Amino acid sequence: VLLAVLTILLSKYASENDIVVGTGVAGRTHAYLEHVMGMFVNMLAVRNQPQPNKTFQEFLEEVKVNALEAFENQDYQFEELVKKLKLTGKPGRNPLFDVEFTFQNITEKEIEIPGLSLKPLKRLRRNARFDLGFQAFDSNNSILMKITYAAQLFKRSTIEDIKKNFIEILEQVKSDSGIKLKDIKISYHLAAAVADSRKYDIQFDF
Repeated sequence: VLLAVLTILLSKYASENDIVVGTGVAGRTHAYLEHVMGMFVNMLAVRNQPQPNKTFQEFLEEVKVNALEAFENQDYQFEELVKKLKLTGKPGRNPLFDVEFTFQNITEKEIEIPGLSLKPLKRLRRNARFDLGFQAFDSNNSILMKITYAAQLFKRSTIEDIKKNFIEILEQVKSDSGIKLKDIKISYHLAAAVADSRKYDIQFDF
């Protein structure tokens, strides 16, 4: 649902009906990697086509199928995909997508070992890896979302408006899953923004 809403939002901002969003996967599909330390994350490019005359329910089903198919092919290395498609990007930019979506379904817990207490370290990311990053966390009975962004491209006020638009779409599709994508309204349309000198994370519950 969150990926579908994000895709609709990006479609309305860009006036495009072919949207690619990147998502990271753990990359531990083999049993022998379960006890190996290190980063095995692979990036997946999830492509969806939010055509205006589709209902949200129809689009949601498509997003589900596309996401499952992408995860079935998660062992295919992102670098190989870029080579296969013969894509050439600018240095420091991803050749396939500029927006990342991640859903974290692993709960961080304090671990107690006799004589030792371990707590998760709270990190504040200072550098955005993509133009926009949406991270969702399952938190008890709610979902916590965080937005990271490139301060060279967006102002904080712009990100606040993006947050509002995301919630607006979510509320509309919750009220009417049969609504056509063209009938989903947002109160703010993304425009060029002057950059802030700092980077922020914004958290909100819904």
